Amino acid sequence: MALTKVSRGLISTSIVDNGNATAITIDSSENVTFAGAGTFSGDVGIGVTPKAAGGTYTGLEVGTATLLGAAATDELYMCGNAYYDGAWKRKAAYTASRIVLSDNLTIFQTAVTGAADSAITWAESARIDASGNLLVGKTATGLGNQGAELSATGQLKGTAADQVVAYLNRTGSDGTIAEFRKDNTTVGSIGVDYSTEFYMGGGGGGFYINSASIRPTTGGNSNTLSDNTHDFGSGSHRFKDLYLSGGVYLGGTGAANKLDDYEEGTWAPNIIRNGGSIAATFTAFNSTYVKIGNIVYVKTYIHTMSNGSSNGTSYWRINGMPFAGSVESYTGIALGYNSSPADNCYVGDAGGNAILCIGATPYTGAISGGFMLSFTYRVN
Repeated sequence: MALTKVSRGLISTSIVDNGNATAITIDSSENVTFAGAGTFSGDVGIGVTPKAAGGTYTGLEVGTATLLGAAATDELYMCGNAYYDGAWKRKAAYTASRIVLSDNLTIFQTAVTGAADSAITWAESARIDASGNLLVGKTATGLGNQGAELSATGQLKGTAADQVVAYLNRTGSDGTIAEFRKDNTTVGSIGVDYSTEFYMGGGGGGFYINSASIRPTTGGNSNTLSDNTHDFGSGSHRFKDLYLSGGVYLGGTGAANKLDDYEEGTWAPNIIRNGGSIAATFTAFNSTYVKIGNIVYVKTYIHTMSNGSSNGTSYWRINGMPFAGSVESYTGIALGYNSSPADNCYVGDAGGNAILCIGATPYTGAISGGFMLSFTYRVN
C-alpha cells in the first residue's frame, strides 16, 4: 500500500492498495473516504482514542459512546460512558447505560454515577424477550413476578408488593377515565363527574357514587341517572344479607314508606299486683316478640298461676313488656286457651304494662290457671 497524489496545496491525499487503486482518500477538510468496504482488525475510535477491548470483543467508540461486539457470538453492546477491557468500567465520572443484544434478547441496563475507569455494576431496567414481550422491573413473564409486562399478544400486566399497582389520571375536564370494549364496541366505562364523583356503567346500567349516595344510571354519568328502572338482584339471583344503619323506603319515598327498624327477641313476663313488691307464682313459655318499625307483636303462654307470696290488693299487671317505656296507645286483646279468672288484657298503663281484666274492669282477685297471650301495640 502506498501514499500518492500529494499536491502542492495539499488539496487531497490518497492511499492506494497493492494494485495501485485508490483505497482511502483524505481531503483538505480531513474527511476520509473509503473506495470500497473498510475492514478493521482492531478497535476503532472516531474523535477519540479507543480503549482496548478485552477478551474476544472489538469496539467502535464515538465520543463517550461505545459499540462493542463479540467475535464468536451474537452479542452486541451499545454503551454510553462504558468500555470493556476484561471488566466493565466507566469512561468518565458519570452514570452509564447500555443495551445488550444477545440470545434473541434486548436488555436495557443502567449504572449509577462513579469515578472514571471505575468498575460498573449493571442494573437491569427493562428487556424485550425472545417472544416480543416487554418486561420492566422483571426478567421473566408471569403475574407472580413483580414488575410490569406488556405482552406481544396485547396484554398489560402489573405486579407490585405493598403499593398501588395501577394509576389512571385524567386531567382537565370531567369524563371517562377508562373505557372497556369488545370487538371495538364500547361495553362499559369508568369516569368522573364534578371533579370528585365516581361513576361506572355499561350494558344499560351502572352506578353513580358521590359522598352521600350510590344511585342507578342507564349509562354511567350524571346525565344518565335513572329512577325505578333497575332491580337489585332477581328472583333466581339474589343477594344474601343487607346491613343498614338507617331505614328502607318501600313502595314510595315519603316518611310513611320508611321502615327503619326490625328486631326479634325474647322477653320475661312478670305477674305482680299494681303497687306490690312480690310477684305471683307462674310458669311462662315461648315468650317472644317481633318489632317491625313502630309496631310490636308479642306472645307468651303463662300457666300454673297462683298468688304465691305476692303482696298488695290492687289489680294484676304483666310487667316486662318489650319497649314498655315507649308504648304509644292502649291496645286490648282477649286471652286465649284461658283457664284464669280474668278474661281479657290491655297494654298501655303509665309504665307500658299489660293489665288483666274482667270485662272492662281490672282484675283484683286471686289468680289461678293460665292463658295464652298474643297482641300487637304501637310504640314511638
